Amino acid sequence: MKFNYKNALLVDDSITLRTLLITHLKNLGMVKYTEAANGEEATKVFFNQHAEPFDVIFTDWKMPILNGVDFIINIRKSQNIETQPKIFVVTSEGEKDSVLKALDAGADGYILKPFTAESIKKALQNIATLK
Repeated sequence: MKFNYKNALLVDDSITLRTLLITHLKNLGMVKYTEAANGEEATKVFFNQHAEPFDVIFTDWKMPILNGVDFIINIRKSQNIETQPKIFVVTSEGEKDSVLKALDAGADGYILKPFTAESIKKALQNIATLK
C-alpha cells in the first residue's frame, strides 16, 4: 500500500534509528526526508520550511534539549488545523499514561520501539482510515 505522504520530518537523537526509519518509509513510497536530532532542531526546521510543507512527522519522545512531546505541543499550537502534518511518536515509552500524554499533546499515532516496517505501515494505515 502506498501513502499520500511525500515529505517527512524525522526527529530522533539516534542517527541509526533515523536511518532505519528512512529505509522503511522508502519501501512505503515516501520520497523526501528531513532529519533533526532533537526537538529544538526540529522546531527550527519545521518553522523554516518554505517550499513543500511536511505531510508527516515521526518524533522520538526522549531527546536532549527539547523532548518530542514538547516539540509536538509547539507545532500544534502554531498552525491552523488544515495545515497540520500527521505526527507519530516513536518511542519505547509504552505505558498507557505515556501514550495518553502524547495523544493529549497532539500526536496522531504512536509507534513502539523497536519498530518494524509492518508497525509503521499499520500506524500510517490507521491514520489514513481516519481521514
